[in-house]
Amino acid sequence: MLSHGGRVLAASRRYGIAPEHWLDLSTGISPWSWLEDAAFQPSLESWAGLPEDQDGLLKSALNYYGAPALPVAGSQAAIQLLPRLRAPSRVGILTPTYAEHAEHWQRAGHGVEALHARQLDQALPRLDVLVVCNPNSPDGRHLRRRHLLGYADALAARGGWLVVDEAFADAAPEPSL
Repeated sequence: MLSHGGRVLAASRRYGIAPEHWLDLSTGISPWSWLEDAAFQPSLESWAGLPEDQDGLLKSALNYYGAPALPVAGSQAAIQLLPRLRAPSRVGILTPTYAEHAEHWQRAGHGVEALHARQLDQALPRLDVLVVCNPNSPDGRHLRRRHLLGYADALAARGGWLVVDEAFADAAPEPSL
């Protein structure tokens, strides 16, 4: 695990957990499968089926997240489809972040502006949509919940959207909406 640029070693020191007790779920870079060491053994049927109305998924998500959820085929599917649900708009994206957000908003005809955290308050009045990864990838930065709720209220008051990508929120749930 130390081959990942020392991330595991640094986290190990920070949290006082030995490196061999960490499970690296990094996509695309981890040479180890999380299934190798996990007690979870999915059935063949679980890989071959789609969610069904009676499978309890929506209830489980509601119980876990405390809010209704819309199951999609991974975050990437939502990233690709969400921009198509809105007429061309002015979209701000907190940067640096996962580049697919900007790519798909631009492909759908929206004007996209990369913003640093210090620019958010000043830029908000000219935006129709604000996209924030919280916590962010690749740097783990997160915005406080109260700030996100303030942005959501300001945007909603004029028909705008706050889009919060919480793909990594299970690792840092405190600021989660």
